[in-house]
Amino acid sequence: MSTFFGLSIASSGLRAYHASANTVANNLSNVDTKGYSKQVTNLKANSALRSYTDYGTLSTGVSAESVTQLRSEYYDNKYWQYSGFKGEYDEKISYMQQIETYFQDDTTVKGFSTLYAQFFNNIDTLSQTPADTSVRNQVISDAKNICSYFNTISSALKSVQEDLNEQTKSTVAEINAIAQKIALLNDQINDVEIAGAYANDLRDARSLLLDQLSGMVSIEVKETPVQNSNYPEMYTGATDFEVRINGLQLVDGNNYRQLECVARKHKVNQNDVEGLYDIQWADTKAQFDACSSLSSGSLKALVQLRDGNNHENFSGTVKNVSGRVVTVSSPSQTSEEALNLPPEGVLTLGNNTYTYSSFTLQKTASGEMEFQFVINSETSGLSSTVGRGASVGSSIDYKGIAYYQSQMNEFLRTFARKFNDIQKSGVDLYGNAMNSFFVASTTQGKELGFVDYVEGKTSSRADNYYQLTAGNISIATASKLDPSIFATATKEEFEQGVDNPELVQDLKKLQTDTILYRGSGGDQFLAYLISDVTVDSEEAELLSDNYSTIVSVVTKQRTSVSGVDEDEEALDLIKFQNAYNLCSKVVQIMSEMYDRLITSTGV
Repeated sequence: MSTFFGLSIASSGLRAYHASANTVANNLSNVDTKGYSKQVTNLKANSALRSYTDYGTLSTGVSAESVTQLRSEYYDNKYWQYSGFKGEYDEKISYMQQIETYFQDDTTVKGFSTLYAQFFNNIDTLSQTPADTSVRNQVISDAKNICSYFNTISSALKSVQEDLNEQTKSTVAEINAIAQKIALLNDQINDVEIAGAYANDLRDARSLLLDQLSGMVSIEVKETPVQNSNYPEMYTGATDFEVRINGLQLVDGNNYRQLECVARKHKVNQNDVEGLYDIQWADTKAQFDACSSLSSGSLKALVQLRDGNNHENFSGTVKNVSGRVVTVSSPSQTSEEALNLPPEGVLTLGNNTYTYSSFTLQKTASGEMEFQFVINSETSGLSSTVGRGASVGSSIDYKGIAYYQSQMNEFLRTFARKFNDIQKSGVDLYGNAMNSFFVASTTQGKELGFVDYVEGKTSSRADNYYQLTAGNISIATASKLDPSIFATATKEEFEQGVDNPELVQDLKKLQTDTILYRGSGGDQFLAYLISDVTVDSEEAELLSDNYSTIVSVVTKQRTSVSGVDEDEEALDLIKFQNAYNLCSKVVQIMSEMYDRLITSTGV
């Protein structure tokens, strides 16, 4: 044992507490650094020496074994879990409130209910003075306002759908960037930790990226120590870090996968904007289901808001196949008014997809409804699909843009058909048979008057009410230019000059007495739609508040473990300062003892 053994022990304390004070200084310097975790210096007693004396061994001092971060894996996982739900409902709040404003109808905004009531009030006035040109002009003007209202709402919803589509693409790009960064950090962390150190700052950076990722998609994280291939009981110091999103592997060590957005060649819903993105894996081209029931996050919200159809996409069972014509029975959509299929698109039969160029819905001799799809190219595999499921698009459990467009179409088709039927039963002021008053105005400037309409049969290529949507409903140009072209009497009444326009009274019944939507009159349409929007908006707001509270609680618990507390660090600083001073005192005393020993005894 060295004569200067005591001095060596004291110097080990100086080094250890100096390292501890440096760690405290680092903590205080990063007290406001986002994602930083408190670090601690782990002190360890040095190995004792055998002295071959009665007291056995001699302590050799202390050493700073490592500097590690304080984190709780349990609270990290809880944070990532609830952050996904918070991200999902935070995203839904803003968009649902935006949609809610479009259907607003109050003293400040003249909405559907006001326009609808005003229209029928003037029709009532018209019943008293059917030949009054000014009243006729007012009725036609009111009808134009109703059409403009729906045209505007449809256009606004399409704009929202485009915004959601672009935000979906941006979110996917952000997920890809985070995956790449995490894989790079995994490599850097292993390089540091294989050498025996701890990559605290790099781990903090990785955790911060995981915090961001958890708000976009649901994540699962697993870290496994890597064993030595030759000595399984030994660990190399490296770890295998894996990240899964929606249950599928995104990052594995320094390898990562990428998602990609592919613009659809065919619409899924009749009123979708062109070029909506499908999300798929870049390596396998397999579809990524952002709306899975097990998923959460802002990406799920974006896709649900954009494509949500309330489970009302087309589905049925393949009945038979004849050449390129596939007959589908037991369809989920059985009326022309409720059709939301695109005129051409992608039909999924079993596990395979086929493009169709047109479809026909018709009633069979037994009274059942069935579809006939014309497939673009004859395929030998079609015959094997008989008895299997058929669908267009996916069933998404949310009322998104696709749902509200479809609901408006359904109401307008029913209303326009009944209104036009009454008009066609009469004549205008010139005694001429009346054609359709409400028409569909195509992008080519053509007016569709539904001359091919046959009850119980609808073709995607015919001039029928399937072609009418909230975006293209309009008033016949003839009626716009000449208010006399509006039927207020039957042919018999006109010829007899009888002032008893029952036809106008039949029109008036459409306001409340005729079932037009969900078993009620047209005056209840907006109430039902606002109810749908309000329920989803309030649900999003409630759940956002709930999950925000949970995330806040988990964050506090998380911070209690890994956060830097300035008061606590100040106490530690004083503690280490005192310990350092005492070790310095030991060095001083030892120096005096050695001085006395050397100078006085001549040792």
